[in-house]
Amino acid sequence: MDFSEAQRESFIEAFTDLFLSNRDPRNRDPRNREELRDTGEKLIQGCREHFRRSITRYSRISGIVSVSRRNKFIIKAQKLMEIKLLDKFQSIVQ
Repeated sequence: MDFSEAQRESFIEAFTDLFLSNRDPRNRDPRNREELRDTGEKLIQGCREHFRRSITRYSRISGIVSVSRRNKFIIKAQKLMEIKLLDKFQSIVQ
């Protein structure tokens, strides 16, 4: 996931809708929409932290990112989490 605002919101809505749409009363999640949204947001935060750690880890592997380009790589990779539009995301990836 690129963590753009649109994809972030879509993930949270899909997560919430999935748990609310379970029609089987034996397996129905007892949380309301707001509680499910909070849970979805926490999951996204965990993904963001994992992504940040991955940026750092990969930037230190000189076979993947040259030492001279490390800072540029980190800056561009971190920008991927701030993008709100898909075309902007694709532009940065290119």
